[in-house]
Amino acid sequence: MNSKRTASFVAFVALVLIFFAVAFSRIDFLEKLILVLIVMVACSVTLSIAFNTENYYLLLNIKRTEKGLEKIKRLALKHEKLIKKLTDLGLAISFGPAYSYYVFGNSKKFYVYTTLFIIFLALLELNNPSILVLVSGLIGGLALMGVALMGSNAYAILFAHSTQAGATLAIPFVTIPGEALIAIILIIVSHEAFHALLFSIEKIKIKNSGVVLLSFIPIAAFVEPDEKKLSQTTINNKRRALIAGSAANFYLFVVFTIITIPFMLFYNNQSKGVVVEQVMPNTTASFFLKSGDVITSFNNTQITNIQELANLTSATVKGEVVPVTVNGENLNATFMQKGFLGISGANFIASFYFIPGWLINSVSTTLEWIVLLSISIAVINILPLYITDGARLMYEELKEKKGKKTAARLTSLASLVVLVIIIINLLPAL
Repeated sequence: MNSKRTASFVAFVALVLIFFAVAFSRIDFLEKLILVLIVMVACSVTLSIAFNTENYYLLLNIKRTEKGLEKIKRLALKHEKLIKKLTDLGLAISFGPAYSYYVFGNSKKFYVYTTLFIIFLALLELNNPSILVLVSGLIGGLALMGVALMGSNAYAILFAHSTQAGATLAIPFVTIPGEALIAIILIIVSHEAFHALLFSIEKIKIKNSGVVLLSFIPIAAFVEPDEKKLSQTTINNKRRALIAGSAANFYLFVVFTIITIPFMLFYNNQSKGVVVEQVMPNTTASFFLKSGDVITSFNNTQITNIQELANLTSATVKGEVVPVTVNGENLNATFMQKGFLGISGANFIASFYFIPGWLINSVSTTLEWIVLLSISIAVINILPLYITDGARLMYEELKEKKGKKTAARLTSLASLVVLVIIIINLLPAL
């Protein structure tokens, strides 16, 4: 390592420490966000010099490698049938019964996959009944469900003056908890590993793989196929190769949901209140709560866990004055918006025998963010959004029927619509 790279490495380490110092400070959210972004830019530049990464737009770093590709090929050949079945099911769940029939026809696959999807949809409805989710899911699977929910929230932001963000900038330790970083790493590794498996199975050469960093924080991994080989393969092979990553994220969501349910039953049973982790600016909470506060009563009702608080706040109306007990002190909160307090929080647990409360909370937060981010990334990635797999798949499907020009035009139009919806959902979080 030459002197320039050594100096950059030292500066990089120092800047990472500054990042955490700012992220864990109690300065106002907007000031913290601006300072963090400045430090992240400096981290990004020094990292690119110290570790020889490709730097784009100051904040993004890409590191490419060819390591591990042979192991992926061997694994793909060993489990080829199972991987193909899981990917086909991923197609059916991602785009719903109509697309499933289009792909699989009047076959056993269609009926089995559609039945499994309907069971999944029924479980969602049991947990949180919604006509919008039910109808959009039956028509267009997870993809249309995602667009419908974000579109509904965008409408509320524009015309009902809602301040509830449907999306947010995901910066661990700043806008989301630090435990979410574990979730992000697990999600991106599984996503791209499954892509690599399908590329190997479909005999599409992989040129290299790598990781994408937002400054020093991993936000994505990738495998780079030989585009010529990919363009020459059949549409059915393209479908599997492109949907594989989102299918992996969906299965991660299912597995960790199953793990999380019994843990949360224990977690809620041990809780004695709700500890405030973050307060959103310009919300009801911003006038009387701060990070670290413990809420034990809301509207003259004792609360022991975050779900009970959520149920009670959802019943409030704009302008309502609600008594709240915070840190043992009785306060009054005047709601600025119907059903929205404006905090992220966790159950307050002192300890469980020899296990400290902070560790139980940390495990709970990690599990919750794996569940939330795995399904969120699965949905975002199947939407037509310029660089997503969903956009590429939409283009390939349309190209088969309408030609390249029409496919490109329609895919770009769909991507623009989805991008506008996402930007509107981000507005209250900015």
